[in-house]
Amino acid sequence: MPQWIYSRPPEKCQENELRFAGFLNDRLGDDWFVRWGYWYHDNDGTLREGDFLVLGPFGGLAVFEVKSSVGFLALTGQWGTDDGDSPVTQLMAQFSGVLNHLKQIARGRHCPWVAKALVFPALEVATNISAHRGIPRELIVAANDLLDFGAAWRRLFKKCQTLTADERDVFLEAYGEDIQPSAVRAFVTETDKLFLRQSTANYRILDMLSGNRQLVVEGGVGSGKSWHAIEQARRFAENTGGSSGRVVLMVAYNIALCERLRTTVSRLRLTRGHITVRSAESLAAAILEACGLPHEVPTNPDEIQRYFNEVLPGLALDALSMERETLETALHRYDALVVDEVQDHDTSLPCASGESDEGGLWGIYAALLKDGWQSPIAVFGDPGQRPPFRRPGGFNLSTLRSKLSQHAHLRLRQAVRYTLPVYQFLKQLDGDGTRELVAGLQTDGQLPGGSAVILKEAPADQIPQAVEQILTSWETSGLCVPSKVLILYDRSTMDRTALGGIESLCGHHLAPFLDLVDEPNHRNIGHTSIHKAKGLDALAVILVGLRPFDQLTTPYDRFTYFMGASRARQLLACVHVTLPPDGSG
Repeated sequence: MPQWIYSRPPEKCQENELRFAGFLNDRLGDDWFVRWGYWYHDNDGTLREGDFLVLGPFGGLAVFEVKSSVGFLALTGQWGTDDGDSPVTQLMAQFSGVLNHLKQIARGRHCPWVAKALVFPALEVATNISAHRGIPRELIVAANDLLDFGAAWRRLFKKCQTLTADERDVFLEAYGEDIQPSAVRAFVTETDKLFLRQSTANYRILDMLSGNRQLVVEGGVGSGKSWHAIEQARRFAENTGGSSGRVVLMVAYNIALCERLRTTVSRLRLTRGHITVRSAESLAAAILEACGLPHEVPTNPDEIQRYFNEVLPGLALDALSMERETLETALHRYDALVVDEVQDHDTSLPCASGESDEGGLWGIYAALLKDGWQSPIAVFGDPGQRPPFRRPGGFNLSTLRSKLSQHAHLRLRQAVRYTLPVYQFLKQLDGDGTRELVAGLQTDGQLPGGSAVILKEAPADQIPQAVEQILTSWETSGLCVPSKVLILYDRSTMDRTALGGIESLCGHHLAPFLDLVDEPNHRNIGHTSIHKAKGLDALAVILVGLRPFDQLTTPYDRFTYFMGASRARQLLACVHVTLPPDGSG
């Protein structure tokens, strides 16, 4: 990764700049320098701001001005820039300004050779033409040129001589005064802002479907389903003819996801209405308590999963059928329903007779709605992400859709929350147990660049040290502070992993993720099991103690690996465990 010198304020970072920055971040080595945002004096002495300066280990210094397109207004004879100047005129002014500043700093020393180009990260331009819309082709670095940046660099620098120490020092004195890890952190932060912009840009889909009272939205990992679910809940709450708005029930099955949604929803500034976030488990328990029916969670770990998946919902459904008058006054009723990770909410439950009912958890949800199945309802999820350990056939999307009336059904097809290296890594995790997940992972090619995925292998007793090395590397390079990292493992608790008994890493206390949802602390590192992290994501994720993907033999293990890796937005490290020589463990 190149060394970043970042001085451009966030509001100046346009999407095409972010795209180009991500490309440079992904492909350039440690011996490159990138200055993002710099000041120069044009020919009139006016102080202006340029986009990128890139110093390579050979060739010299490139002045890059980033453009989205080449806009020329034939009716007015003006270029589509803020001041009406030709992009070439702008570029030449930047080129002259940089040359003059370097000469002033050099004081007799050799300056790096300076080249110049206009960069169009989202525009392909034929290579066999002399000019494009009046701009010499030799001054253009287009999207297709970026596929072979080495060739583009050699085109700019015909004499690719090795950079001398004097030339490097002159550049750093002129433009490197701000070089520090915080520059890289700014890049990472802006990439996350880009992800959010990409996710929320798709809200126009909800705009087009606003006339529908009921929605079924499918989408693969990283497609922004939870953001859309939150936005739809807000719209249900606010967009109604009544003066007080609607009371919306938002449900998640996974407890950690439920807490994350509750925290996010609490920060919404609703103009009217209200959103209540509940877990399926708490709703079922509330029904039993309203009926005065005792229930006790088993202590045997082997019985707990069946209790929450089958026994508790079954008891709640039985109570709903027998205690209607009591429940009418004891239970709160809602105007609308939003469900996230819909595939986890069973549409049928086993009965004592061995048959299945056709209501499942949805019988509970419908009973809590004032107008039942005719209420405004929106569900978001992906049947391919239903865990293999859940009861086969427990969820059927067609069954759910048959209960809805004239609903709109759509799919979010593009992954929007990953950097390119994370996305490419996930696409490689193809096998029995993940094939449907990989097929559902798609992109339009607009993902930003980022750091390569880190793969390490160590004996169990050396895994803590390997994790500390990764945390230290990310922090010292400015990519990520430890408190932004989520550690995931394939066991139910950390005590059963190679980190068992470890209380801190790099001076940061290891804390269960659920303890940090409402009160994040910069001195803590969150951790949880992969299956408890369903629906969550983090800027950085470290998978701990799994076998390498190509050594996994069961669909369950491959699914678990993929789901853990897919929680990372920008930084991902996998610390695999080395088996003993006898293959045990």
